Amino acid sequence: MSGRLRRLGFLLPPAAQALVVLVSLPVMLGALGPAGWSSVAVAQTVGGLCGTVIALGWGVSGPARVGRAVAPATVLSEASWSKALVAGPVVLVGVGVALLLHPGGPGGPVALGVTSTAVLGLAQTWYFVAADDVRRLLLLDTLPRLVLGLAGWAAVAGGADVRVGLATQTAAALVGFALCWARITRPARRTTSLRACAAVVLGQRFALATQVLGSAFLFGPLLVLAPVHPAALAVFGLVDRVQRQLVTASIPLGNVVLARRMAHERRTAGPPQVRVRRRLLDVALVAAGCGLAAGALAVPLLAYLGAGAVRVPVPVALLMGVVVAGAVATLLMPTMVHAPLGRERRAVLAAATGVLVGMPAVALLGAELGALGAQVGIVAGQAAALVAYLAGLRGRPETTVAAR
Repeated sequence: MSGRLRRLGFLLPPAAQALVVLVSLPVMLGALGPAGWSSVAVAQTVGGLCGTVIALGWGVSGPARVGRAVAPATVLSEASWSKALVAGPVVLVGVGVALLLHPGGPGGPVALGVTSTAVLGLAQTWYFVAADDVRRLLLLDTLPRLVLGLAGWAAVAGGADVRVGLATQTAAALVGFALCWARITRPARRTTSLRACAAVVLGQRFALATQVLGSAFLFGPLLVLAPVHPAALAVFGLVDRVQRQLVTASIPLGNVVLARRMAHERRTAGPPQVRVRRRLLDVALVAAGCGLAAGALAVPLLAYLGAGAVRVPVPVALLMGVVVAGAVATLLMPTMVHAPLGRERRAVLAAATGVLVGMPAVALLGAELGALGAQVGIVAGQAAALVAYLAGLRGRPETTVAAR
């Protein structure tokens, strides 16, 4: 398979996940109604935060480690064991939090809403991109998710309970993780003791903190908006779910660009400052392209997904392009620029700056303007984070890009 076809192949997993979401949203809205959808939207947001914790920051630190490793499969083995260690407890806590936030919501769909989103943190897409292994990514991960996910929501559309769709989505993620474990992790035979797994988890603390704080813009606003403007939950829940999915679908594109940039840098020499500028340009181009695409699709896409039950105002829909561009940029900066320079701590501080600005802005503006205020608050936080990320690059690099 040619290099260009491989890079296109890496875009199929997010496209498959987006297809499952596009099918599931109108089906869920039709089955649950606006009130039931609000409960599940909150649950899936909590589940998204849980999934970020389960991912343990491997999407940030993993690609650079794979690039340096003599046996890349050992890196995946460490990631798999460490994720397996934390997944169960994190999901249980998430279900409890979601039920507390919406005590009157439907218990089964709420619990499954958390679980079906949290298990997405088990995905190992970052490894396959870094290892340039598109064939096994599609066979072991993407195909099970697509087939099982679509089958489950087709059953719900045919009259089955909405819990069937959420349960099959959960099963799809677990099957993908199990196949990767059986074909790659287990043969590598690395990190099997509890103490060794705990050490790996501890070693991921900076990458995890960066990813959790960076993901606050994806998952935090809905939870912040819920107590200050509950009437806006149905509208913002739909917008939030769609823009989160668009961001999730865009990150692998950044990973593909990163893999191409790393391959180019291995072939050519150059000052670290030049390489950093090129990577910043890569981030800017990917973020701008994704934002423009999201803005162009926002109004018709949200009208279709709302299925007549939820109507999204045009200004809220159009801001989705800005939010997607900002989220893609803030999530790619640590992976593509800071981690290769060994500046994970500065990335954590930058992400924290964005959260400290963005979440209060969402609360204050959301209380007055509902979904529109929440969108503006997100953009304010993203702008603060990007300024802090750029400031964190000032000074002498701790290591060169080539070394990492």
